[in-house]
Amino acid sequence: MGWLRRLFQKPLTEKRLDSELRFHLEQRVRDYVASGMNPEEARRRANLAFGGLEQVKQDCREARKESHVEDFLRDLQYALRSLAKDRRFALIAIFALALGIGATTVMFSVIYNVVFDPFPYRDFQHSVVFEMRDLASTGGKGEGARDHYTIPEFLAIRQQNHVFEDIVGNYQLNVLYSDGKGTRRFLGGYTTANGFDFLGVPPILGRVFSPEDVKQDAPLVFMMNYRLWQTEFNGDLKILGKAFFLNGKSRTLVGIMPQRFNGYGSSLWFPLGFYPRDLLARGHAEWHRDPQRRLAG
Repeated sequence: MGWLRRLFQKPLTEKRLDSELRFHLEQRVRDYVASGMNPEEARRRANLAFGGLEQVKQDCREARKESHVEDFLRDLQYALRSLAKDRRFALIAIFALALGIGATTVMFSVIYNVVFDPFPYRDFQHSVVFEMRDLASTGGKGEGARDHYTIPEFLAIRQQNHVFEDIVGNYQLNVLYSDGKGTRRFLGGYTTANGFDFLGVPPILGRVFSPEDVKQDAPLVFMMNYRLWQTEFNGDLKILGKAFFLNGKSRTLVGIMPQRFNGYGSSLWFPLGFYPRDLLARGHAEWHRDPQRRLAG
C-alpha cells in the first residue's frame, strides 16, 4: 500500500524523487569528469543523457499508481463543478444514468433468471418427466397415459425403488382459512417430509418439514409461500410460530418459502404422513431423483 501513503504524502514524495534524481545526475557528471571532460561539458552531457530532469520526474510520476488516482479525482472534481454550474443538465444526466442502470439491471436479471437459472431448485437440470401408459389395453398406441398415482401405488413404488435416489409424493387440495372475521379459500397441498429437502431451496423464514412432522401424534404444522405471506399478511415476521385455523384444524406455521419458489404449485403445504388424518384426497408421486438424473411426473 506504498502508493496510498505516497498519495497523502506528496510533498515528501516529490522531495525524495528530486533528491534521488539529482544524485544520479551528479554521479553521471562525476563519471564524465573522471573520463577527462571539463566540468561544464560533463554536466551538459549528463543533462542530455538524462533527457531533462523535469521530464524524468514527470515520467516517474506517470509510472506510479497514485497518478491514476489523482487524475481520476481531478476529473471527478471537474465533473462536479461542471454539474454544479448547470443544475438542470445535472438532473437530466442523473436521471438518464439512473434509468440506464435500472433498465440494464432488470434486463440482466431477467436474462439470468430465464436463461441461466430458470429454476431455483437443486440439480434441476437432471430432472425429466415420466408417465405411465398401458400399452396392452391400447393396442400399443400408448394412449391413456397418467402421471398420478394412488396412495398405495406411491407407497409400493417407493418401497420397491432401486433406481432413484429419492421419491417425493404430494397432492393438492383446497384449504379453507378462518380468521374469526370470515373464511377464505387457498390452493394447498400435502407433501411428504422430504419434499422440500429434495428441491434444495431453504425457506426465508423458519424451517422446512422434518420426519418428526409426519409422525402420527406429531403437532399439526404447515408452510406457506412468499406471495400469500405478502398479500394476506403484509410480510409480517411475527406470524411465524403462530397457529392458524385451516380446514377446521389448528396448525402452526413453521416456514415461509422465498419469492422465486413455486414448487408443487400451492400456496400452503401440509406434511404428508400417510395416516388417516392426512389421506384426504388421491395422492400422486410427482418428483423422483437418482444420482444421475432427477425425474418429475
